[in-house]
Amino acid sequence: MKQLFLFVLTTFFVQTSFCQNLSDTINVEYSKNSPKRFSMSISPLPSGLALNSLPNLNQFLKAQRIPNSNLDNISTYFPFGITYQANRFKILYELNFGTTTTSDRENNYSTTFDMKNGSISTGYAFFADRNNFVYFNLGIGYGEHKKTINKFNPQSTSLASALQNGVGQSIILRNTQGFIDVGLEFFNRTQGKRIGQCIRLGYRYGLKETPWSSQFINLSDAPSDRISSIYLEGFINIPYLSKKERANSTNN
Repeated sequence: MKQLFLFVLTTFFVQTSFCQNLSDTINVEYSKNSPKRFSMSISPLPSGLALNSLPNLNQFLKAQRIPNSNLDNISTYFPFGITYQANRFKILYELNFGTTTTSDRENNYSTTFDMKNGSISTGYAFFADRNNFVYFNLGIGYGEHKKTINKFNPQSTSLASALQNGVGQSIILRNTQGFIDVGLEFFNRTQGKRIGQCIRLGYRYGLKETPWSSQFINLSDAPSDRISSIYLEGFINIPYLSKKERANSTNN
């Protein structure tokens, strides 16, 4: 996990690049007259990466001799956000969803890890100039993690036997809980461009230890987890510009 965390940090600092500035003025001076703007952050690819901590579930699966590794708890996902920016402050609403599948054919298992969450956060630019902004973000959200464990039966069997005896099983475990979101957001703009990119690095921490559950099974021994995640996200940022701002941006 330490090696993966160092890799994430290295990737973060290497990829920090081009994002649309909040102002079209020559010198950024934050005042009551500074521009206020909405922008949308999207990614056509699953550009979010999260390392999720599920210690109690992992320990439970290990005790049941079900193969489970750190790779089973990594999520790749699509991030989407809407931001309102004014002076040094911002409000961000974000949605994330994605699926990661790993397979162990040798032991006749595969696992699918799904995550989806939504959050709202506020940010403050503690560093800002014409082209470079660094935000500290603090927010709260709610999300669902779902782990599907598929057990294969390599032997030939009848459909009737499979239906009666549960041969070839899939067990779906769900955990929903609120979380606190703390992160840093880095971006700068390339002069004359309206669309840019930005990077977020953060940590989500579960508010409460919550038991895992199943929709079709009443579980009596399900473990509980307070889920936490280290995440790295990349975006294409599309700002909303008025006609006047579009005219000014072409001159910058």
